Amino acid sequence: MIKFTEQEYFEKTGTDLSSVLEKDPDSKQAKRFIDYNCRVIDNYIRKFNPNIFKWGYDKLSDFQIKTIKEAAMEYTLFVYNVGSTYIDENGLPKKIPISEDVIDILRPLLYRGI
Repeated sequence: MIKFTEQEYFEKTGTDLSSVLEKDPDSKQAKRFIDYNCRVIDNYIRKFNPNIFKWGYDKLSDFQIKTIKEAAMEYTLFVYNVGSTYIDENGLPKKIPISEDVIDILRPLLYRGI
């Protein structure tokens, strides 16, 4: 799975995830948040272009890696900003959809197979 670091996220958004996310006993909430969002993007790419990771992540071009990281950061920002508003009528959290901005970033990988 292609992931970005907490430092890369901070440089792009100015938000330090470790300080703004709710604390937990082992203080790995930022890492888990990033891992989860990167996994969502990975699964989304596989849904539309299942062959992209066929030869492994190390065979991806710099453009592909950069695009995936950018999409994952954009999705993480989206989830962080609107995550608390995605609740159903019973007050339970709903799955947060992939935003149009993220789809636009991923479009070259999804539909052209670059």
